[in-house]
Amino acid sequence: MNRSGKIPVIFIHRGMPKYLKTTVLCAKKSSNKVILLGDNENEGLEGVWSPIEEYRSALFEQFKKVYVNLSPNDKWFELVCFERYFILLEFMKRNSLKEGFLVDSDMLLLVNNKALITVHDFEMAADCEEEDGQAYPCVMYWTVGALEQFVQFCLEMYTDEDKRQSLINIYKDCKRRHVIETQGGVSDMTLLYLWMKETTCKCNSHFLNGTNYFIDGNCNIAEQAGCKYEMGKILKIKKIIFKKGKPYIVDPCSKKLKRLVAIHCQERSILICCIGKYNL
Repeated sequence: MNRSGKIPVIFIHRGMPKYLKTTVLCAKKSSNKVILLGDNENEGLEGVWSPIEEYRSALFEQFKKVYVNLSPNDKWFELVCFERYFILLEFMKRNSLKEGFLVDSDMLLLVNNKALITVHDFEMAADCEEEDGQAYPCVMYWTVGALEQFVQFCLEMYTDEDKRQSLINIYKDCKRRHVIETQGGVSDMTLLYLWMKETTCKCNSHFLNGTNYFIDGNCNIAEQAGCKYEMGKILKIKKIIFKKGKPYIVDPCSKKLKRLVAIHCQERSILICCIGKYNL
């Protein structure tokens, strides 16, 4: 696979929350090629901006017609989450992109993304935890071929009667175990996890790959990938240690320092401002 050029970091977001400029500039600061697919509210934000509306997908229109909301969140929210994959696929195909990183718009990416793909050869990578049947799409690497497969998989899971019933069963099981609020029922994260288990594409987990870097899935909670991390006393987020100006996390399982390469701020603009003083 040719990785000699810069692999783009792609944000997809409507609106202009306070944190968006910070996350875009943070990714650019690490010498990433940054693309923002947005709307007229964030047009002109530093980086390469393209309007979301130009990449509306006929496949997504089909998906909306067959989609069944099996989540405690409202239908609009869940559809927005699914729509990103369809938009990204259209953008990559129309611009002849073979690969790219889809990054949540409230994610601080602190390194050049090449650091995340030098260890393994794969076609898709996400922040996957097998213990709860979810794949967390904070930082995702995609080849266009793998993404095309996943989009078709999502459509088939709702059009095929047996597959749709399997999703309904997952939803019912979450309700039976009283975890519907914490796990969110069936979402794009559920389908991403199921697809990663089924696909012939080479997939990798950013959380479980045994490397010396750390991607934070949610800075507000201590638990991640079966480990419980120390929380800071002031900011109430995972404790960050700085060495020579670089941020690290202490892995509670191995007791080793891991380079912190991305922080999922969960839209906490106050946190981003606080972290900003450390020049991340």
